[in-house]
Amino acid sequence: AEAASRAFGFAFGNAEIDALDLYLRGARLESADGDILKRWTEDPTSITVPGGESLLSVQDRAMAWFAEATAAHPDGIIMASSHGGPIRAIISAVLGLPLGHLFRLTVDLASVTTINYKGMFSNLEELNDRCHLDGLDASSWL
Repeated sequence: AEAASRAFGFAFGNAEIDALDLYLRGARLESADGDILKRWTEDPTSITVPGGESLLSVQDRAMAWFAEATAAHPDGIIMASSHGGPIRAIISAVLGLPLGHLFRLTVDLASVTTINYKGMFSNLEELNDRCHLDGLDASSWL
């Protein structure tokens, strides 16, 4: 994403979820401390994953970038590349959805999501569009 942003002259920012221990420990986390994984899956806003950050922190960082980008380019098109978590967090904030429900939104790898940002009158035009991947062998982009 950083290389692409330089090539096209876009600003680069990182808003990935820092849930390091959850990813690294995976099944060990469930067996060692099933309560953490249970709480994460039931209400991801209720917990900060050990070694990571809260979803609210992710949303705050993602929205700070989003506010800066939309202010700098009020009539422009803004392209962002990210993992699904920050994209879901931005969608949740823009549409006024509860942050705890963000995993109800599907954001696949290499998908396109389009938000028509107009402040209080914003709308989600596309979510998880993958038509540009039609005909590709999934192993080439997964």
